[in-house]
Amino acid sequence: MAFAAGRHLTRCHRVEYKDKALKANIAVNDWSNLQLIRLVAIKKRFTKVNFSNTASDACYLRDCQFDSCNFTGAKFSSTNLHGAKFTGCIFDYGTFERTIIDVAVLTDNCPAHENQKMRFARSLRTKYQQIGDAAAANHAILVELDATEIHLRKSWKSNDHAREVGDALLFLANASQEQISPEYSSRSANITAIVPRLRAAVLKFLSAH
Repeated sequence: MAFAAGRHLTRCHRVEYKDKALKANIAVNDWSNLQLIRLVAIKKRFTKVNFSNTASDACYLRDCQFDSCNFTGAKFSSTNLHGAKFTGCIFDYGTFERTIIDVAVLTDNCPAHENQKMRFARSLRTKYQQIGDAAAANHAILVELDATEIHLRKSWKSNDHAREVGDALLFLANASQEQISPEYSSRSANITAIVPRLRAAVLKFLSAH
């Protein structure tokens, strides 16, 4: 069976760079579909660099500047982006695991579409919870709540009802009191205000369809 499956597979041409240090700033370059392992870059500037579908694992990118970069489908794992600044970057379908990144990315670089914004905030919320940053997790969950509600309301006029309701219900499950610790809830009364509102929107949606 393995041999038969192999006939339908081909190389993805992903290039791996391991234990490298960046010597200069990078501008207008294609870094897509790379596997970056323990890359070190300190106070470097990346301008109009395409990082789409690139995986960064255990990288150290402290105080770097990212201007108009494309991180579509990019994945960050155990990466240190402390002090990094992102301006006009695209993070559609990007994910983060155990990564240090400033919460400002939620304000300045969220995807424009609510469904992608919702998933982007969810990924960051999970990441902030993994590293124990309660304040950032609280901020992320508010962004996720707001995007989820807007996304659900817009879905009333679309045909993709099942997916929209599924996303909303998934969030509500994650936003239960078992998932939101007392520390998160105490830092923002908005959480307890928005969750019931979103629940009501879901029930209204279901009754209308």
